[in-house]
Amino acid sequence: MCAVGNEEGTFQYIPWLYAAGADVTTLTSLEAAESLDFLAKLVNDGLMSKEVVNWGQGDALNAFAAGKAAMLESGTWQIAQFDSGDVKLDCNYQYAMLPKGKQNASVIGGENFGVCTGTEAKEECVDFLKYMMTAENNADWCEIAGKLPVRGDATKLKDFWTEDPRYAVFNESMDYAVARGPHESWPTISEAIYTAEQSVLLGEKTGTEAMAQAAGIVDPILDEVPIAK
Repeated sequence: MCAVGNEEGTFQYIPWLYAAGADVTTLTSLEAAESLDFLAKLVNDGLMSKEVVNWGQGDALNAFAAGKAAMLESGTWQIAQFDSGDVKLDCNYQYAMLPKGKQNASVIGGENFGVCTGTEAKEECVDFLKYMMTAENNADWCEIAGKLPVRGDATKLKDFWTEDPRYAVFNESMDYAVARGPHESWPTISEAIYTAEQSVLLGEKTGTEAMAQAAGIVDPILDEVPIAK
């Protein structure tokens, strides 16, 4: 997996946090600490490389493709690399849901559309967003981009996400996927989270210690501005 010290690391860790039964608002919980300790145990038992703290998602994919890892935490965008031949696999493989803790969990990534407050074309931008986010247009765009639509009714308009067994797994995981945030201070929140993960994987702190430090940064932010529901 990717556990690098940036947003990619947070992105790939979030499912483990939520699967354990915790979330960004409960970092001091036993479940949050256990999610980090579980990943650290994989490293300590030799089941996952210590190098994951230096790996971006592309690096993790390359390790898997090179036969240096038997399993990979991945996303739909990497399927295209297999299909195009950019990444060659010399083995049979299948996709599966991430391991379930107290609950199934996944995370939503990719692009977000928004309107800048300073634009003189707010109405036109809003019209464009409404156009893009109809079920039909959302389905068309996501099929071309190799992504999953956030509208459930859009997935029913294409066989793309149900007939291909690889995409079908990701489509199922959307039932359990959460967004990162959304929050105006997400970069600061994310840094606290991936710093905690790295400190535990490197053996510098326990899950409890690392999450207490992260909560010291995150909790005051969320007390002032809660995460939008």
